[in-house]
Amino acid sequence: MKEKFSTHIGELIGESGTAKVHHWQKNEVIKIFKSTFPLHAIETEKNIGLLLNKTNLNLPKLIQSIDYLGDTALIYEFVPGKPLGEVLLTEENVEKSAKKFAEIHYLLHQNDSAKLPSQKKQLEWYIAEMKHTLGTKLKAFSDFISAHTSQNQLCHGDYHPLNILIDGDKYSVIDWNGCSAGNPLIDVSWTHLTLNSPAIAPQFGQEMADKMVLYATLYLKFYCEMAKIETQEVLKFHPISALRRLSDNINNKSAISMYENEWLLEKINSFAPTI
Repeated sequence: MKEKFSTHIGELIGESGTAKVHHWQKNEVIKIFKSTFPLHAIETEKNIGLLLNKTNLNLPKLIQSIDYLGDTALIYEFVPGKPLGEVLLTEENVEKSAKKFAEIHYLLHQNDSAKLPSQKKQLEWYIAEMKHTLGTKLKAFSDFISAHTSQNQLCHGDYHPLNILIDGDKYSVIDWNGCSAGNPLIDVSWTHLTLNSPAIAPQFGQEMADKMVLYATLYLKFYCEMAKIETQEVLKFHPISALRRLSDNINNKSAISMYENEWLLEKINSFAPTI
């Protein structure tokens, strides 16, 4: 049963389309979900947090679930640091940073996490949601997913520079609510696609967009070297990642939709699987 609190929250640390994160008590933060966010999704995030607490990963530990002024909230360990995405704004050694970014992701993927939500089921849900967009490609997408999601490796689901906190030589990976057990190359595909988004230039400037394209190229190169695979083994999953991202844009009425959706549709329409 959730405890009830009315303690005054601290300063706002971050905000997404689903929740706000504030300082809470000493060495803790509170994640307060918006009323439109479904309770079952919050419960899923709590259960994921409890499972991840048992690992040795560098991530904020889940402390408890509470009722805060009528809203469901989760209390996490506070981890100091700046988002890698902010550090990159002034980072000159992009290659060194991209290599570390790839290394963190690769090491994360070495964990077996069969008890986490199934990546296959997650992607099957997206395919069902987007069946009208897929049209005649629906079966091909379904077959492709079935053929490539038998693994049980830990996948973050939304691995990008804003979800990595850097504090000197220390790092912590945050925002695990979409993680799953599945194929790590699909996870890498999502990251690579996200770093190449055409929404970056209008929001952060062309210089930052160019830096992210370079960063994405280097990240993929280093990851594939560590995994001993060719880059095409990751790029073939771009249409799957694009489908998921398009669905999120539509369902969340994302502000970046105007910059991304046509580009994502092109990725989806380019799908020509070789299972």
